[in-house]
Amino acid sequence: MKKNVMNWMLMAAVACGLILSFTACSDDDDDKNNSSSTDERNEQVMSTNVSDDESVLGSLLKSWVEGFTADDVVAGIISKTYEATVGDVMDESQPTVRTLVVGTEEKAISTAAGMLSVLGFNPQSPYGFTWKNDAIGTVDYQRGTGNELGVINVSVKQVPGLQKIRLVKDFEGNAAKEAYYSHGDVVKYTKDNKYYICISDHVGGVNSTWISFDTFKDQKKQSTSTCGWKGYGKDVYFDKGQASSQSLAIWLRDFVLSDDGYQELQSDIRDLPWEAVNQIIPSSQAMREEFIEGLIQSKSTIILDVNALVDNEEKARALESWDRIDTDFVHGADGVIATMGPLGMLLADVMRWKMGFTFQYWVPTILLGPSNDNLGNYIKTVKSQYDESSHFLWKELLGSVKYNGNNYDIFLAAFHWTHESVKTTVYSYDNRPSTDPYYCILDFTQCKENLTGEYEDSYNWTYHNITSHELTFKDKGEKYKYFETVYRKKE
Repeated sequence: MKKNVMNWMLMAAVACGLILSFTACSDDDDDKNNSSSTDERNEQVMSTNVSDDESVLGSLLKSWVEGFTADDVVAGIISKTYEATVGDVMDESQPTVRTLVVGTEEKAISTAAGMLSVLGFNPQSPYGFTWKNDAIGTVDYQRGTGNELGVINVSVKQVPGLQKIRLVKDFEGNAAKEAYYSHGDVVKYTKDNKYYICISDHVGGVNSTWISFDTFKDQKKQSTSTCGWKGYGKDVYFDKGQASSQSLAIWLRDFVLSDDGYQELQSDIRDLPWEAVNQIIPSSQAMREEFIEGLIQSKSTIILDVNALVDNEEKARALESWDRIDTDFVHGADGVIATMGPLGMLLADVMRWKMGFTFQYWVPTILLGPSNDNLGNYIKTVKSQYDESSHFLWKELLGSVKYNGNNYDIFLAAFHWTHESVKTTVYSYDNRPSTDPYYCILDFTQCKENLTGEYEDSYNWTYHNITSHELTFKDKGEKYKYFETVYRKKE
């Protein structure tokens, strides 16, 4: 019987035109008895042409193939092959082994985290990490020996010429090269006319990492997709990958939370127009503070499961905290459809989903938690943040960082939801409670003007969700042909 059910699910997915990796829910029988659940297996839920597996593969290729960006993640990449350019081949008799000089064990782990964040790699417990996917292959991370600080073992079908990435302390054979770019440099990338900042502290001859952010005017050009809920509406999300969570955490620590880092960078790029500055950091002190305050969460405020009540709370946190785009009554049934738009979220990695009786969805985001609040201990008790680790795994990204006299931890968590109603207590104008079911639809692409009627400041980081871009390329000790220098420390 189990085999027949799985075949039926697979046929439904093909009929819907989805190229999704399938994992049967272990609690399908329980879900069938839940009258609030909607069987989505026969619906065309995801509008995107890119499968969940292809989103993951694209994130790996961005780190391993020079010139590959989020825009190259399109339907069909799962059936193509690519040539790895990461690092260098040090021994011609082993062309599938590539070497990166990183200098320290800490940087080896940080480098691996930047490459593998979408796989659930946790920089706080890196050794022994293993990931497997039938459509892509396997990846693991092991402690190195001698000059090897860490080793990424790769068996990915789409990159057949790559078996190992060695992260080493010192150069082997060839003399070290001097890097042309360094941490904090700012450039204009002529391929997309956006401004990028270097967040890597690298040596010559190895990869450098750069990130850029969208103003709302630029964000309107971002590709979006939907996940539909028959009879209720469609969630809307950005379907291209954002900068990796590890890169965003480094940027946040070094150039936003750090007073010295923020003020020095502001001085370095003071001649740029506001639009350009806001592609790199919040352009004013007031905007910086507002942005940071929006990232700070506690156990009593954090939203992880959108359509679920927390403990003994009467109200769903999302319905209380997020602005609503639209509210409508369910025709022919008791209940309310609430379309909501969260704002000011620092989005990371790629949106993930899992197909089952009811789809599950994860939109990853960067959060700050006061170190004395032990937010991490709370997140790890929330099942949706770890139970499907092949799709999403929360993590603490960096150690404690200081801002405004207080210590904070940087986390990656996710807004998780399924298409099920939530029973929440809402009080009417005459203070009468109602527990009609709410059907929550999410739109991550909205702006403050649409939600509240306030004037949309395209440069205010909290007026829309924050989307980003990441570039990696080998610093060969010379000016990169696609860069126009804005600020370079070595000049």
